[in-house]
Amino acid sequence: RGGGGGGDGARAVRGEDVYDATYAMRDRDYALDIAERSHATRARAAGDEWFYGELAYGDARRVLRRAARVVGWDDDDDDAESTSTSSTAGEFVDLGSGMGKMVTCAALTGLFVRSRGVELLPELHDEASAALETFYERVRDAGTSVECSISLSLGNLLTFDVSNADVIYIHATCFTPELLNATAMNLANE
Repeated sequence: RGGGGGGDGARAVRGEDVYDATYAMRDRDYALDIAERSHATRARAAGDEWFYGELAYGDARRVLRRAARVVGWDDDDDDAESTSTSSTAGEFVDLGSGMGKMVTCAALTGLFVRSRGVELLPELHDEASAALETFYERVRDAGTSVECSISLSLGNLLTFDVSNADVIYIHATCFTPELLNATAMNLANE
């Protein structure tokens, strides 16, 4: 695979550098605060605690590479950095995408031609959309490109179209048992 966006003399760009520059001011605590404010007027199930979960870039990348190996289209080079897309790449979907970090991480791996996320909370979706604009600016600043189509949607994960997804990611740390069951049933019927 190529390094993405380069001509002769293009400098190598690490996906982690682009990712870190994108989310420098949008850490987990920042996102948790947005989620807490969003939920201030919404009822919670008894005993429900809100927790905003996310993985560090390196861990997220390893999870995505392992998932790609399971579906049979990733090489074994966990250290390879690429923003260009593999000829065998597919579609990644994050259900409950929060700040969109896993969606952009998936795009940076070079494993996917499409990376999509859906978020229920309008405030988190708005911040994720702003972060996506920052992401594209950082990619341009780095003199590279990302060959993956990225989209973030505001909506309900139970009605979000995942019919073309090869890898579906759910970091379900704050989902109720009922939502987990409904999600499992929806995915089983796909």
